[in-house]
Amino acid sequence: MKKIISGIIFIILLIGFIVLGKNDYKKAEQTDNVVFSTEYEEIDENNIYTYTNASKVLQTIKSGSGIIFFGFKKDIWAGYYANILNESAMSLGLEEIYYYDFYEDRKNQNGSYESIVELLSDYLITLDDGTKNIYSPSIVIVKNGEIVAFNDDTAIMRGKDKPEDYWTEYQKNIEKEKLTNLINEYLKEEDLLND
Repeated sequence: MKKIISGIIFIILLIGFIVLGKNDYKKAEQTDNVVFSTEYEEIDENNIYTYTNASKVLQTIKSGSGIIFFGFKKDIWAGYYANILNESAMSLGLEEIYYYDFYEDRKNQNGSYESIVELLSDYLITLDDGTKNIYSPSIVIVKNGEIVAFNDDTAIMRGKDKPEDYWTEYQKNIEKEKLTNLINEYLKEEDLLND
């Protein structure tokens, strides 16, 4: 009797593993750009954002190259800015922007996050108590471990405006031009290195 029960249990487990193995895990299959568009309703799936973590950001700033977008999904300003940045980057043929959601790392004082703050300290605002933090939305452009541009203007100047009121077509065009110039300079340097 024990052999029969053991056999039945084995068959049930085997069938369970087969069924679970065939489940459609849509979230796991979604690409970064699709997941990004679900977190930020202001941007569609046609985006070039690639999720990254604090360690990769730290490594990129120290010795790599790339454009890093700092934001978090709870910040309604980040979606508007991400859309403008995406449009500017795609118009120049850029294929990837790193996206770092730093909210939990900042909240938990993650060591890698703190190291990123230290590397960016010359660009960050110092509060009255002497502390510095990264604010959303911000970008850093890094070329071979050298910071060539940092922008957190939207994060620090937005005041009491709502993003949908602030980002008029005029303001969007000004920001697009600024970002396009920064990205264009980054890409020119990239071309020179590849020649």
